[in-house]
Formats: sequence, C-alpha cells, structure tokens
Amino acid sequence: MMKDTYRKNAGRVILSLVPLVIFGVMSPLRACVIQVLVDSDNIGELLEKCPIVVAFSLGVLLFEWLSRSRQTIVAGDMEMDLRNRLIHRLFSISEDQFEKKSLDYYLSKFAAGIRMILEDGVNNLYDMILQAVYVITAVIYLLCTEPLLLPVVAVAGAGQFAASCILKRKACFTEERYTRALEDYLHGVRSVLGGRKVLRAFDAVKQVLVRQENLNDYICREKESASRTLYGLKALASFVGNGALLIVLWSSMFFAVTGRITMGELAAVIYSMSFVFKPCRKIADGILRLKALEKETAEMESLLTGESNEQANPVSYPQTYMFKDTVFNNVALYQNYSRDQVIEALREAGVYDTIRKLPMGVDQEISEGGKNFSEAELQGIALARLLLRKKGALAK
Repeated sequence: MMKDTYRKNAGRVILSLVPLVIFGVMSPLRACVIQVLVDSDNIGELLEKCPIVVAFSLGVLLFEWLSRSRQTIVAGDMEMDLRNRLIHRLFSISEDQFEKKSLDYYLSKFAAGIRMILEDGVNNLYDMILQAVYVITAVIYLLCTEPLLLPVVAVAGAGQFAASCILKRKACFTEERYTRALEDYLHGVRSVLGGRKVLRAFDAVKQVLVRQENLNDYICREKESASRTLYGLKALASFVGNGALLIVLWSSMFFAVTGRITMGELAAVIYSMSFVFKPCRKIADGILRLKALEKETAEMESLLTGESNEQANPVSYPQTYMFKDTVFNNVALYQNYSRDQVIEALREAGVYDTIRKLPMGVDQEISEGGKNFSEAELQGIALARLLLRKKGALAK
C-alpha cells in the first residue's frame, strides 16, 4: 500500500524537488555574499554590492517558499491517497479479523500510522534531501576557498555524523524501553479494571492494587532513568558538536593568520559550517526515523492483510474473564497459593495436560481477553480458579 502511494505520486515528488534543490544550493552560498561584503575596500564598493545582496536574498526567499509550498501540496495529496486506500482495504478485511480488534483500535492505529508516515517518511525524506544538498554545496564552496580545509571539515563532519547515529540509536532504545514498560502497565490496568467483578468475587482486590502500585513505581523509575539518559546524551552530543566546530574554527584562523584566506573568506567559512555540522546530525536522525517507520508500516500492512497469530476467542462469561498475565496468576489471582496447589487445581479441572504442553507451562502468558486460548481451555482455567478457593475454604 505504501509503495503504491509513493509510485503514484513519484512524478509530483520529483518536480517538487527542483525548487528544493535550488533553495538548498542558494542557502549555503550566502557565504559568498558575506565574503564580498566583508572584503569590501570602502563604502562606495559596499553600496555597489547591496543590490546584488538584496536580489540574492529575495531569490533565496522565493525558492524557499516554492519548495515548502510544493512539499505541502504533495504531502497533502499523499495523505489523501493513503486515507482512501486505507478505507478501501478496511472493507476487504474479513469479519473475524475485524472483530479481533475494536473499531477504536483501527482508527487510532491508522491515524497514528498515517501521521508517522507523513512526518517520518515524506517530510523526513524532503528534509534529508535538503540537508544533503546543504552539505554538498558547503563542501564544494570550502574546496574552492581553501582545499586544505576540506580534510579537517570531512573528519569533523564524519565524527559528528557517527556520534549522532550512536547517540540517537541509544536514545531511541531508551525511549522504546520506557514506552514498552508503560504499555505493559496500561494493559495491566485495563485488564484488572475489566475483571474487577472477578477480583471482587474472589476477594483479590487488595493484592491486585498492591501489585499495580509496585508496577507504577517501576514505571516512574524507568521514566527517571530514561530522562537522565536522554539528558546525558544531549549534553554529549552538544560537546561533540562544539568540539568539531572549534577544530574547524582553529584551522580557519590559522589559514587567515598565515594569509591563505581573507577575513571575508574566514567569515564565510565559519558561516558555512552551519550547513555541514547541523545537517549531518539531522541526516543521522532522519536515517533512524526511516528505520522506525519500516516497523510501523509493516504492522499496518499486517493488519490490513489480515495476518495475525491470534485466534478470535471472545470470552462471554464474567467468571471466565482472563487477565493479561500468566496462567498461574490467572488461577491464583495474585494470592498466596503455591505452585503445587495451582497445578493440582488445573489437574482437577481437566486442563493441566493441555497447559503443561505449552512452551512455558503454567507460566505461559494469556493475551488480553484470552484470545490465544480456546474457550474450553479458558473455562478450565476459570474452573481451576474456583476449585482452588473451595479447597482453601475447606482447609480453613
């Protein structure tokens, strides 16, 4: 579906790149304007160059407006095409597949997916192309101004690019870990709230609330850890960027002092650095965003083609309500029962022979709503839950 959208709009995308590339070339070349202004010998020469400077600046403004306008139009057309394809594909999904997820789930998933495709896909690609043009133009200018500066800039830029990739990857991993922990917590909240009748019936509310409080504390600690890591990475990235800039600045000053470049060229070189180092960081960030987008589009395609490993097994009765947790915890309901007691209850309910063949046995996780178990297995687990309490009551 994504490929079809890109293919359909390929012509318009290519045409929209023309003003973008022109703007990308003109922006770094403002260094030439700075150079000629600084190197002016007198007021008269400076005034003579002013109309050229104004005309050049207006040209940059014009092509920036054209490039952004075309990008907005193309992105809007692609968004409209994506939404049309999505609504058509939704009607092709079988009823069984559609009922596995709620309508709200599909709507929120596709809204978030389209937004991510536009921001991390379409707009991100435009920005990466623009940043690449910045770097190429700035490097060519530096090569024409002072070839000996090129190796210094290349090493500094490559170092910053590599550092940005490493730091961004680490930051993404840290944020993803916190997001997964938060999702698990929210799934748990929804699960226990959905099964509150069962928890009340089996007097397990207190144990569940304590467990949720512990999980909440864990989430807060994960958030703190993620924030500390991200702040540290940002500080390190800033240190690397400033170090690279200082290296180039020192080298430029050396060439200026030795007379290899003029003061105007020195000012222009310093200005050009903003079109090398910052774009390198943005390109590194864009690459990681594209990789993250691949996962999102794959999930969307999987949903739209009806590919799923889950079985649609809606649970009809409150007493068979299953929490998103292990078989053991669904039987014990977080109360003080031993493993042997739970297994014995499952055996008496006639379901243990099936449970023990699972990869994790009684530690096998039941998905939300018990969709990865059959109705008979869920009834057996619910019966074991009841038998376990009856035995406990008789023992007392």
